[in-house]
This record gives sequence, structure tokens and C-alpha cells, in this order.
Amino acid sequence: AKLYSVLYGVTFVFSKDKNPKHLISNIVRSSFFLATYCTLCYVSGCIFYQLVWKIPLIKNLYSGKISRASYLSHLWLAGISLLIERKSRRTELAAYVLGFAMESLYRYLIDLGKLTYNPNYLRAMICGSTAVIMHYHK
Repeated sequence: AKLYSVLYGVTFVFSKDKNPKHLISNIVRSSFFLATYCTLCYVSGCIFYQLVWKIPLIKNLYSGKISRASYLSHLWLAGISLLIERKSRRTELAAYVLGFAMESLYRYLIDLGKLTYNPNYLRAMICGSTAVIMHYHK
């Protein structure tokens, strides 16, 4: 709530429509979204690793190791929390996550040996993701 309070507080100061009821509802909705997202991430992992691995087919498939495949099989549930957030904010959230996704992909390709480390590539990706965020910023 501290993060969203500051973010929405600054926006409130510079906005034309100074409606405190709207401000509070946005803070509560966004805080609830973030809390639900984090909770679903952790709970889905606990359920997957404690209960689902007891099923023989899944246990043989993942061989009891935590991997990208095991993460992908349950972390998508956290995305359901996006249904709580306003539709107008979903594009902004996707653009925000794009920067982290691009950096993760870049580092993954370095680990595979498909790319060599070059700080200019990383800077270009950060500039690209910032451009996407600014494009969707209204």
C-alpha cells in the first residue's frame, strides 16, 4: 500500500480531477491486486510442490527438480489477479513487465551461449522497453 499511496498521491496532486474517493478506490484496488498476485505466486508453488508431485505421472515428468517447466506449470495462476486491476492499467502493467522479461531473455540467451555479453545490448533493451512504456503512457 505504501508504493501505491505514493504513486497515486503524486498523480492526484498533478491531476485535474481531485476526487479523494476515486484516489482511495484506486489505491485499494491496486494494493489488493498486488497482494493477490504475490499470494497466488507463493500458494501455487506450495500446492504444486507439496501435492501435485505426489501424482506419479507428474513426478516422473519433472523428476522432483524445480525447473523452468515446473514454474511455468503453476505460476500462470498468478496472472488471474490481473482481473482485479482496471482494464486501463493492464496494458501499463504488461509494458512494465516487458522490460524485466526482455532482460531475463537476454541473460538466458547468454547462458545458452547464443549471445555474448555486451552492455550496449542491455542498454538498447532498456531503451526499447522504456519506449513501449512511454508509448502507452497517457
